[in-house]
Amino acid sequence: MSTPEFTIHTVTSGPETFLTNVFLVETAESLVAVDTMMTVSDARALRRRADVLGKPIKAVFITHGHPDHYNGTGDLLEGFGKIPVIATAGVDAVASEQSAEGI
Repeated sequence: MSTPEFTIHTVTSGPETFLTNVFLVETAESLVAVDTMMTVSDARALRRRADVLGKPIKAVFITHGHPDHYNGTGDLLEGFGKIPVIATAGVDAVASEQSAEGI
């Protein structure tokens, strides 16, 4: 069996934000974030974790339309420029209803 060419890092929010798990998928050159947390402080903690890994975030994948999975997208990606955010049309619609920015 071959060794995986990626590492998955789990980041968990505190109990006040539902112990939400999000993931950073690390490849040789970059990161993909799977979900982005709910609060500014949790999203910034996720960003610090990504920064420690020393690789750029190349994409974000939002798994579903609960705010604890998409609300931190802007804070996570601040300063990166235009990064693809991948979500179903339903998730995008829910996020757009909740926020003028959407995801």
